[in-house]
Amino acid sequence: MPIFRTVDEHAMLDLETLGTQTNSFILSIGVVKFSKDYIFPDSLHVHVNDAGGCIDLQTVLWWLRQEEEARTKQVSAQRVSMRDGLRQVVDFVGDRPVWGNGSSFDLTIFRAACERHGVQCWNQWQDRCYRTWKQGKEAPGEFLPKHDALNDAMNQAHHMIQQGGF
Repeated sequence: MPIFRTVDEHAMLDLETLGTQTNSFILSIGVVKFSKDYIFPDSLHVHVNDAGGCIDLQTVLWWLRQEEEARTKQVSAQRVSMRDGLRQVVDFVGDRPVWGNGSSFDLTIFRAACERHGVQCWNQWQDRCYRTWKQGKEAPGEFLPKHDALNDAMNQAHHMIQQGGF
């Protein structure tokens, strides 16, 4: 990890949830730091115990159709309290721009969870939409298995780097 952060250092965040609404139950949060041509080795992957989130039956049924490995990771993971997990993520992101997949999904659900659990989130001007950025770009090739928050964050950051950055 460099001692001084460069201007182009960003964070990519991904959530695994049991819903698609703002108040959805969060299973896990993955975050990586990256620049226009490099994914930094430090990352964060927390599985949380979200007592306040709502569960959507359609999303649970969707999870049941996913790869066994992805489901097993979610069920067998060591969990931390939601508040502790949110604080870890906010501290990890710091003052970097933070990307999420969809302007109304990852970052919006994360912000709502912070509000629900009394955790101060980063500034809204730091939010970036990966889904909007990738429109019209070559389809990403996943190099890590999907439906794992950290793998998905890494895949998305890798896609941005492959396409020339932000």
